[in-house]
Amino acid sequence: MTERDLITHVASVSGSGVSRRGFLTAGALATLGASTLLAACSSDKKSNNADKSSKPVKTGPNAFQGVTLNVGCNPTGVQPAQAAGALWAAKTGGKVNAVVIPYAERATDYATMIVSKDPHFDVLFGSVDFVSNFGDRIYDDLGDLGGITKDLIPAALNQLKKGGKLYAAPLFADMEFFIYNKQDWKDAGLDPEKVPTTWSELYDLAPKLNTGGRAANVTPWNTIGVPYWISMYNSLGGQMFNDDKTEVLFDNDKALKTWQTVEDGFKKQFFGIAAANATGDADTQLLFNQNLGASEINTAGFWSQVLGSDPAFKLKIKKEDVGVVIMPGIDPGTSGSVIVAEGLGVNKFGKNKDAALDFVKYTVSPDFQKQLVLGKAGTVLPTSSISVSGDKDVAASFPIAPLLAEQSKHQLTWPGNAPFNWNAPFLLGLTNISKGTWDAAKAQSETVKAVKKLVVDYIASN
Repeated sequence: MTERDLITHVASVSGSGVSRRGFLTAGALATLGASTLLAACSSDKKSNNADKSSKPVKTGPNAFQGVTLNVGCNPTGVQPAQAAGALWAAKTGGKVNAVVIPYAERATDYATMIVSKDPHFDVLFGSVDFVSNFGDRIYDDLGDLGGITKDLIPAALNQLKKGGKLYAAPLFADMEFFIYNKQDWKDAGLDPEKVPTTWSELYDLAPKLNTGGRAANVTPWNTIGVPYWISMYNSLGGQMFNDDKTEVLFDNDKALKTWQTVEDGFKKQFFGIAAANATGDADTQLLFNQNLGASEINTAGFWSQVLGSDPAFKLKIKKEDVGVVIMPGIDPGTSGSVIVAEGLGVNKFGKNKDAALDFVKYTVSPDFQKQLVLGKAGTVLPTSSISVSGDKDVAASFPIAPLLAEQSKHQLTWPGNAPFNWNAPFLLGLTNISKGTWDAAKAQSETVKAVKKLVVDYIASN
């Protein structure tokens, strides 16, 4: 593959998809009292280069004096990286410059870094898609992080591996939830403590919730809607692919029923059209924060914005008015979600590798993970540390923790977009559903046909 081919291929694989996060394929999240469940979902294999992260490095308050680390982040991770950088600097004397690499440019930027062996970034954002697509072409093998991996959620670790090697350390682990405004519920004459548990029942509330310029639900279906679709599909126990993505497993009635459920949501005007076309979930969260949406699908990480006072979050709602429940299901008595994580890895072309590895280790250390979940790192995100998840201070200050445990009882699988962009046909289907130009049957048949062709092309090229 030529240098130009590499850039084109990588950009085509990752250029469309989930805007801010990687999704974990399997298992349950470590929440309060759930360590046994987490251990059961582990398939962690020791890396051939595990000793790399365990080798002695400089430590102490002046260990990295004069070193400045450039850290390329996702929007969700930049505040935690900056906070971790300040704490790490106090411990080591080093400095951290954490910035966002925009999603739309990230795949091409990474490919360009590979071709040019660019050392500018010492630490790079990692997710299931970016790790799967780039692997050891841009990330160093983190080994066992000097023994830290034994305290990290196995499902998160497994999703940030390729070929048994860990390429990013999971900064946090999260899930999708149904988030709603209790005051809007009250104003509509509804009981905010009795939220319907099926999508069809929620859709019936649309006429009461669509008032005063407010949409019943603000969720960015047409730009990053695949995890929401899969959450619905997961409630039926559906599967997407076999392990190596050479077989399409959603050519079935469960997938058709999922498309029908999405279609019904737009037909009954529960899902707002303007929000469906928003750039991503960060933007729709701002709509919710300004009371322009009575509900949304989003993660605990975004829900936590209401706990703070950052003017960037544009809060016009009270934290006590925000309710959260596990995701509704398509059928009564069901629920489905996807587990969400992102992490940081060491750029294999960087010049400050000892410092970069030390910083990455610090971001997943119990010391910083507790800061993160307690909201002392600029935002509140669910911890990726098993020990921190059971901490009594965390239990007292993070009220959503029991809900994470409850949601983790249901199917959470997410296959990642690699090694080919199967995400794009789904977004095309969702866009046409929202516009009313396709019905559910058309969206199902076209998506299956397009993804099968991608599978054939993938097999033929390998």
